[in-house]
Amino acid sequence: MGPLVVWSSPLFNRSSIAEEARNAILALDSVGVRVRANALPPVPLATSLPTAIEARLKALALREEPDYPFVHVMHGTPGMLHRHPRAMRHVARVMLETATVPAEWAQQLQQMDDIWVPCSFNVDLFAEAGVPAHVLHAVPEALQAELYDPAVMPLELPGATGFIFLSVFGWTRRKGWDVLIRAFLEEFRRDEPVTLALKISPYWNRSVPDAVASLRSFVRDELGREPAGAPRIVVIEFELAAADVPRLYAAADAFVLPSRGEGWGRPYMEAMAMGLPTIGTRWSGNLDFMNDDNSYLVDFRLVPVSEEACRERSFLRGHRWAEPSVEHLRALMRRVLDHPSEARAKGQRARADILARYAWRPVGERMAELLAR
Repeated sequence: MGPLVVWSSPLFNRSSIAEEARNAILALDSVGVRVRANALPPVPLATSLPTAIEARLKALALREEPDYPFVHVMHGTPGMLHRHPRAMRHVARVMLETATVPAEWAQQLQQMDDIWVPCSFNVDLFAEAGVPAHVLHAVPEALQAELYDPAVMPLELPGATGFIFLSVFGWTRRKGWDVLIRAFLEEFRRDEPVTLALKISPYWNRSVPDAVASLRSFVRDELGREPAGAPRIVVIEFELAAADVPRLYAAADAFVLPSRGEGWGRPYMEAMAMGLPTIGTRWSGNLDFMNDDNSYLVDFRLVPVSEEACRERSFLRGHRWAEPSVEHLRALMRRVLDHPSEARAKGQRARADILARYAWRPVGERMAELLAR
């Protein structure tokens, strides 16, 4: 029997870190690794999990610190990393979505024995910043494969009609929502049977109503369009239980997200697992699982992070990331709409690729292999 693994992370909130950590812990558990879930603040349950998942995570919960050596995985930003006096191995689980590693991050990571990042993009990025290559390992995100069944009952999306493009994102410029809205409004007419459905999550201190107000202002003030006369955009404001996320994807005909940078890109992976033709940016972490055979990739330029984005997250000042091409995004959305057989074939290929490589078992086996070293 191998060493005990203690995974410390937020676990029971709506954040992408918590979702990633839950699946990583359950992936380890699925291959027989002794693992304990150490929930960091915010601890109160802030999302509705499937009953079996919640029960298993609670069964794996760390109730008291081990008094014998263990492997400690610390999942979050480098600023929260520390060495535990009884840990036999200190593993950092980190990611970055830009082309620039803050100097303090590289320094903080030096204290760790191993660094697990989600993608080859991050392996190369951190190595170029001076992190020793031999401690960097690509460990992808995982998902519960059986949840992502295209035959589930689709959610009702009030106001959405015709061909539905879905996008799922937190309200931040990094996600490229401004590129998406501009491309959609420029490419489609009001009388075309097409809808852009947006599932927006709050980001930091911005609520969903704040995001909706900002969206309307963007359409009027920056694009010079009146929402009432524009192609149909529907904002999904109701909260979703984790078990209903596949039903959201099932309600759509395609997924689109022109992100400016991803450490991994979980919404892409979820959409592809549901067999949706998926449009994403040809840059950063999502290229570990997105390619021209299984998805549609948007051209980009590498640019400095904008002042608007720096006001959202000040540490991004001086960084670079992708600026997706509005023109190419328009062309790809039109292609998906006009070539349904090709789009369906890409979606089917995407689903097969994701389930073969990123279900709990293959990801758990990857982590078990690293732990065995």
